[in-house]
Amino acid sequence: MPRMTAKIGIAAFSMMLICLASCSSGLFFSKPRAIPEDKIAALGEQIEEAVINTRLDGPSASDYNIDERTGKVTGDLEPLSLLLNTEQVREKVPALTELNVDNEVVVSAIRGRILRRPAVYDLQQNGCVGEDRGGLLKNLKSRACAEDRAAKDRVANIVLMENRNRMTIYEQVTDANDLGSSGLNIVRGIFREQIYRKAWAGTPLQRPDGTWEKR
Repeated sequence: MPRMTAKIGIAAFSMMLICLASCSSGLFFSKPRAIPEDKIAALGEQIEEAVINTRLDGPSASDYNIDERTGKVTGDLEPLSLLLNTEQVREKVPALTELNVDNEVVVSAIRGRILRRPAVYDLQQNGCVGEDRGGLLKNLKSRACAEDRAAKDRVANIVLMENRNRMTIYEQVTDANDLGSSGLNIVRGIFREQIYRKAWAGTPLQRPDGTWEKR
């Protein structure tokens, strides 16, 4: 029995050595993919520049007909591509190709943000919404923006649609570059820094401790 126990122990030890050798060679564990932070920052900067500085050859967002239930633009101004087409967005954001996200999903999300910018800007200046630590728009539920149910719904819908577009961009960058779930938080943090840097004076920004201040 002691001899059999010894053989079992030797076999187990041999298997452990094989496992260690395999693991070190990458058979069982792969090295985490490096996050291209500089490229992501460049993309975030270009998107924010496009969102803030694009001048549309058409009516302002205050002239849009917005469905209060869905937050979508309706009426004579659709399709939205008539105001800002795909190629115009790609020209403004060339870094899309660097991160393998030059696709219709991301371009559409950027276009939505550009077209929504005047409405978001007005809400930020009135203290109705702010930029949170996660790279998303936050409904601050200010009394000035909750005079009635329609006003509340409008703020909620704009925040919903804006954040849907932002998360689409973040998730596409993460997935296209195989960055994993932990990478998504890093991507959001990089984009947040660009949003903060480009924010207009008067925009509410969330501090690391969770409190808020105006830019």
